[in-house]
Amino acid sequence: ALGTRGSERGRQMDWADAPLDADGFRTAGPGVGQWITRRVFSPASGECVGASVGKIVGYLSAKESDFDDDDGNPAALWHVKYVEGVLAGDTEDLELHELETSNPRATREDESEPGASSPTPAP
Repeated sequence: ALGTRGSERGRQMDWADAPLDADGFRTAGPGVGQWITRRVFSPASGECVGASVGKIVGYLSAKESDFDDDDGNPAALWHVKYVEGVLAGDTEDLELHELETSNPRATREDESEPGASSPTPAP
């Protein structure tokens, strides 16, 4: 899970103290180290053109990020580095709802259909 519920809540202070990587993201936090698979869609046609596997390598809480969601509220961001597929070599900053539809999992090998349901974590 990517959330900060239950026993993970006490670790939030550790996340705030985690060092920043070269891209300005914390090297620890909810979901950091997990793998995702994202479908990639053509901007022109809207059709799926492939999928990419990436690793969550960074996190910024809503208090730290300079990003606002569609409602104008501060939002947490996760930094992903893609290692396979059409986005291999690229990075992307994702919101929670984008991660939830990307099959977050502990290992790269444990893939299932992108968009498979997963527990809903808190940002």
